[in-house]
Amino acid sequence: MEVLVNSYNQTNSFKPTNSTSESWIGKVYLYKEDEEIPKDSKGNLMLSLFQLCLDNIENIPEALTKTKVLTVFIVDELPMDLTENGHSWLIREYKRSDNIIIKELTNPKSFIKPFTRTRSPKTLAVMRTQNIA
Repeated sequence: MEVLVNSYNQTNSFKPTNSTSESWIGKVYLYKEDEEIPKDSKGNLMLSLFQLCLDNIENIPEALTKTKVLTVFIVDELPMDLTENGHSWLIREYKRSDNIIIKELTNPKSFIKPFTRTRSPKTLAVMRTQNIA
């Protein structure tokens, strides 16, 4: 639990800039021009799980040296077995040479909320006691 709280606090220790070099938990806003939020096999929008920008990360694996951003989407109800990328979850990889742009796309049915600095210490305390931080 302490690790989760520390991770949460570190994630929220900056003022968001919504730039092309920012990582987020619970939010994805970097896409290629022709991309939208992916849909699941039923045609429903997937949920934005996170966006990881590799620009400022040290010691990344050799296989990711040309990668700028990874984005991850999931379905509302994850399956209990392993499925291939694109079925119940989707990872998109953007190379440093890709033209990625900022899009403010949202899934209005998503229960995942982005981690931002707007949560007060009181809210965090409640989240900790409920084991959701």
